[in-house]
This record gives sequence, structure tokens and C-alpha cells, in this order.
Amino acid sequence: MDSQNFPILKNNPHKHIPVLRFDTTMLDLRFNAGCSMTGCNSTCCKGGVWADLGEREQILKHVPIVHKYMDAEQEHDPTKWFETEITEDQDFPAGKAIGTQVVGKGCVFLDNKGLCVLQKAEMGEGDPTFKLKPFYCLAFPITIVEGVVVYDDYMGQGQPQCCSTAVAGGPLDIFDVCGWELEHTVGKEAYAEIRALAGKS
Repeated sequence: MDSQNFPILKNNPHKHIPVLRFDTTMLDLRFNAGCSMTGCNSTCCKGGVWADLGEREQILKHVPIVHKYMDAEQEHDPTKWFETEITEDQDFPAGKAIGTQVVGKGCVFLDNKGLCVLQKAEMGEGDPTFKLKPFYCLAFPITIVEGVVVYDDYMGQGQPQCCSTAVAGGPLDIFDVCGWELEHTVGKEAYAEIRALAGKS
């Protein structure tokens, strides 16, 4: 990926990323009419997810709360929630990332319905400032790779209802399907920049 061809976002909310660029090819993506983030079946979480080291510590500080939203058959031992290997990655605030363990059919934090217990805990505790779910989990299928905001086509063409399955000639664009995720990733001001790039007010 030649990131130099992508425009720099003037309103960069990420202090750990000196220069934040935007992959403008994302603006050409189209999606099926039925494509929605509500059509998610957690396939993107099947291989585990990446968390910043600070996010891991936040989760481990709230083990009793996480336990409260887990199914009985889920792994309750917090020493088995994360992998042991730490990966250098400057797209994360700590400059390091760690993967969640895969148990059974997916990420250790997925319950038997395929729902994220971290998200369930956030919602269930009723405190809008209480955060457990990792940044990039919330952002998916938008992500940042080497300082460039990109669309992750992880799902390929396998699930036309899914947020990460672009199709030729679909009636929806990236703002229709992933507008919240895009704004979450870059912040309100940079999101407005991106909409301007797309010719949207």
C-alpha cells in the first residue's frame, strides 16, 4: 500500500499516529440494499480480535463485571482470555497489541449467541463512560493500517448482508453502511473532512 497517494486528514484525533491518511478508494465502495451493521453474525470475531495493552488492562480490572455477562460455558479464567505474545503495532496507542484467545467457535468474549460480552457489559451497566470493548472492534470494518484509515474486506464476497462485503453497483455507500464506525475511527471533524472529499455536505 503506497500511503503517500492518500490525503492527510487535518483533524487527526490520534496522538500516537503523527500523520493520519485516508484511503479514498473507500469512497467508491458499494453495498447491497440489505447490508447493515445489524446483519452481523460475528464471523469477523471468529479468529479473535486485537486489543491495545491498555484495553487489556481495562478489561482485567473489571473481571467480576465481565463474568456477570458471560454464559456458564464460557472461559471464566481471565488468565486465559488473552494470548501471551505481544505484537509491535504503532496503530495502537501503546505501540503494542495483543490478541484475544480463540475458544470454541471464536473470540473468548463471544457468548453462545455470538454476542460480545464486553459490549453487553457496557450496555448492561448503564454508565455511558464505562468502556470495555476494544477500539478496533467497535470500528470494524473500518480500521487503521500503518497510519491509513482503510476498509477491511475480511469477509470477501461471502456474506452480502455483512458490513464487510462490498458489491459492484450496490445502492448503498460507505456512509450508509459504516458511517458510525467511520466517525468513531476518525472523530467528528475528520469525518466531516471525509464527507467533503466525497462531495457530501
